[in-house]
Amino acid sequence: MPDLSTAITAFDARAVERALHSGADPLAPGPDGVTPLRLAVESGSPLLVSTLLDRQTRERLSPGQREHLLAVARSWYERDVAALGPFTWVEDEQDSRVQQLVLDGRTVRAGHGAVLTWLEQEFGVPVPADELIARAVRQSAEDHPDRVGACGVLSRRQDPETWTALWALRPDPNPARRLVLAVVLGYRAVVDDVDDPAMPVAWAREETDARVLSEVLFVCGLTVHEELGAIGVRYAGHPDPDVRCQVPELLGASSPAEVSAMLALADDTDWKVRNAAAQRLAPERAAEYWSPLLTLLHDPVLRVRLSAALALGHSNDPRPEIGDLLRALLEEDDRELREIGGYGLAMRQDDRAFDAYRRLGPYSEADGGWNPHLEHLRRWVEQQERSRS
Repeated sequence: MPDLSTAITAFDARAVERALHSGADPLAPGPDGVTPLRLAVESGSPLLVSTLLDRQTRERLSPGQREHLLAVARSWYERDVAALGPFTWVEDEQDSRVQQLVLDGRTVRAGHGAVLTWLEQEFGVPVPADELIARAVRQSAEDHPDRVGACGVLSRRQDPETWTALWALRPDPNPARRLVLAVVLGYRAVVDDVDDPAMPVAWAREETDARVLSEVLFVCGLTVHEELGAIGVRYAGHPDPDVRCQVPELLGASSPAEVSAMLALADDTDWKVRNAAAQRLAPERAAEYWSPLLTLLHDPVLRVRLSAALALGHSNDPRPEIGDLLRALLEEDDRELREIGGYGLAMRQDDRAFDAYRRLGPYSEADGGWNPHLEHLRRWVEQQERSRS
């Protein structure tokens, strides 16, 4: 159907969804005999393929059609289209960055590895772990869909063969291969406990590549281990800001060294590091954190101010100044800061949250999606009104 094909060639996932809802058939051949689903596979966009290939469409595919789609995806992946001409980096609606270029008169994206991985998973095709590792290694960008897709599949596997292949990457001299293991462990740690917390801690002590170290420290931050504070202190002054960004999550306040490290990170020249520190500067953790948190509340970078405001909103420190600071946020020009101010007042059971709710207006998910801060504020106001009526 022309509208569907036009949406695919424009990489417009929302228009694809609208066409499908209007009755467009992803398996209907066009004038050239190419179906919209095959066109999406050739486009190199895993988002478009997953949008078109829902359960109903998948069940309509014959074994031969499935094999054909896999062969198309594999042939495009093996062409390595990003190496065939000048490209630009673009972001899709899944927050992945991928190369886009014009090839033979049509615009394509170099996400064919992710397309192939996704089709294999949907069709139940077994793929050796080494092949998935190779797909992840081929792309250097951490958020590239090929890397994300391959590492995601690897992280969900439980079979011994996969993990034998993955653990073999730990001593690999190529940091790009070690990075795959670190990323897979990170994916697993986000949704489940780390099997052996001592392993990433030991790895962190030894890793020399900054990019791999950053990922390993991320995994450490999702574990519980007695040496985390020492690891954080060790890397608080690392020259790579991506490494320093992971350190605040490792630091407690149980030693002067940890507190000093956190104070240094809160005053870092890189705003992303300051932002990571702001998220951990709860004043009840250490008296020394109060002053830097106030400083970050007026940081020149809005993202840092938001994190500092949220740290105040979550704080259970009883000092009344926190409520006053949250109330002052209601006068800020940035709406998200005002929302956090109202949320924080409600968290502290402060009646000034009523004023925040009036200022911000009634909240409805239809206004722009679910907003956790406004939702909490709304529920608090309604609960208070019921209890006082």
